[in-house]
Amino acid sequence: MGVYAGIGNLAPGIFTLLLPFALVTLGLPRSYLAWLAFLFGGTVVYSIIGRNAWYFQMIARGVAVEAARSASALRGQEIFPAGT
Repeated sequence: MGVYAGIGNLAPGIFTLLLPFALVTLGLPRSYLAWLAFLFGGTVVYSIIGRNAWYFQMIARGVAVEAARSASALRGQEIFPAGT
């Protein structure tokens, strides 16, 4: 989870570092449009290569809930839905 949170905070941090340079060269509106394009590109890449957690992949394939939970735990998954 720590790695995930760290990587998830990279984009805003990098944007904060680059914003002063972008403001000088692009101006405010184009700087934020560049950021929007970057976010859109990242979203597209994630939608192509992103995968669900083991548990949800197994449930989608028709594996029983308890079997999916135990097999996912063996693969390192620690958090499961509560089943509300």
